[in-house]
Amino acid sequence: MSHTPLLRFELRKRVAPSGFSLMEVVLVLALIMLVLAAAIPMTRAVLEDERLRNAADRVQAAWVTARVEAMASGDHVIFRYEPGTGLFELAGTERVTSLDGKPSELPEGITFATSTKAADAREGVEEGLSGGAAASVNEPEIWFYPDGTSSDVRELLLRNESGTQIRLTLRGLTGVPRIDEDVPAAEDGRLAPIAR
Repeated sequence: MSHTPLLRFELRKRVAPSGFSLMEVVLVLALIMLVLAAAIPMTRAVLEDERLRNAADRVQAAWVTARVEAMASGDHVIFRYEPGTGLFELAGTERVTSLDGKPSELPEGITFATSTKAADAREGVEEGLSGGAAASVNEPEIWFYPDGTSSDVRELLLRNESGTQIRLTLRGLTGVPRIDEDVPAAEDGRLAPIAR
């Protein structure tokens, strides 16, 4: 009988406690909070960049639609936008019947920043527009013609709230749009490529 109490003591030492201590749970929760705090700003930047790409895709799609409508209708179609906002629309004459004439909007926080286009003597010469005078190079509108050509847009910049920009160009002779993501940042002129 003298061996029995000693055996019970040895068995108790070997049994591991079940569950976690309060300190272990608090430590794990603190580590999870640190990881989340570091990940949220990175996620926000990626989402802003994705909205900017989405906006460029919308403008590019509108340009393609305008070009196709101009060729199909045999009349010009105009892409108009409001600088400093995200509003744009496609407009045409009464012969262009498939356009709804409703303004569209870029994703939230994305605006039309600046644009540069070449002078085009055909803009505004159509009957009833601008009194027959050619439209200004600074007009916030891009023309698409029945022959498949368009205004030559050297640069249309879209900008998000953090200052990241994306450039769209439109070759006038072919009407082919292009998106360039490596554009100088709005604040200091440094290149600010969009994260991939």
